[in-house]
Parts: sequence; structure tokens; C-alpha cells
Amino acid sequence: MGFYNVPHGTIEKYIDLLLTWNKKVNLISIRNENELIERHIHDSLQLLDHIKKEDVVFDLGSGAGFPGLMLSYAGIKNINLVESNCKKASFLTVAAALSEDKVKIHNMNIKSLETNSCDIITARGLAELNEIFELSEHLTNSKTKYLLQKGKNIDYEIKKALEKWNFEYILHESKTSSEGYIIEVHNLRLK
Repeated sequence: MGFYNVPHGTIEKYIDLLLTWNKKVNLISIRNENELIERHIHDSLQLLDHIKKEDVVFDLGSGAGFPGLMLSYAGIKNINLVESNCKKASFLTVAAALSEDKVKIHNMNIKSLETNSCDIITARGLAELNEIFELSEHLTNSKTKYLLQKGKNIDYEIKKALEKWNFEYILHESKTSSEGYIIEVHNLRLK
């Protein structure tokens, strides 16, 4: 299996860990390992095309670690995983030990999080754009960009978000799903 620049064996160890934990803690719904690799791992790793290795990344609602942990495994140096569920945060703590880079687990509500440095905000399957912006706007600065993985309802979500927010965006087609997109958002501000 080729996974960008992920050190050999890391993804395999992660998969074993996830499958073991998933029996006790409902981390993710998967039918088989191939679905896990294509639908979640490769899907997460495609964000590498839009992130610099030195960026400070906050992954909101990290769950089983998608996309944040995968980005860390692939060499992004400073990843922050934000997960309010204690059991999922415990899994993330164990899985983060597989990374060669800095991974910090924030077991708290997104609104309670504070930071002075945030280059990238990611989220996958967390909420609609409006809600993500409401939860995280306090983390942003003039240089922060969002990289959010979305599905076929993206046009509706953008239209709805533009009623309340001003922002610039670029839509990137997903490399792993014909119905998927990555929306890259810049200059977010409340109207």
C-alpha cells in the first residue's frame, strides 16, 4: 500500500488499532478494511495537497482521527485533534503515539478551545459549514484557512453560510469520491 510519505507500517498499525478499539468504542462505521482505506484514509490524505508541513492544524471533531491523524502520520509537524468524547479522545491518544510528529489531543468542546496560532482548520463529517464556522471562528486569524471535506450538498451549504458569513472559497473535487469536495475557505468574517 502506498500512502504518500507515511512511514512504512504506520497505517497498518493504525488499522489494527482501530479495528480492535472499534469493537469496544463505536469510532467509525466500516464494512471492511478496503472501505476503511479508500473512504477514510486516502480521503484524508488528499488534504496534503493543500497543507504545508509546518502549518499548525486544528482538526475539529476528530473522532477516529480523520483527517488529522493521517496528516500527522504523513509528516505534518503540528496537529491538534479536538474531540469532546472521552472514549474517542482516549483512542486518539493511543493512536497518536504512532506519529513521528507533534500531536496534541484536546478533549474538550470546540468553543472552549483557545489558541494563538492556527493556520489550518479541518473537519470531516462534523457539521454543515454554518455550524463549523460558528464553533471555530474564535480560533481564526487573518491567515487561517479552512479545508473541509464535504459531499453533494456543498452548494446548499455554501449558499446558507453566505447568508451569515463573508468568505472567499475554492472548491476542489475529491480524488476519492465522485460526489465529494474539499472546500478551501479564506478570510472568514461575520456579516
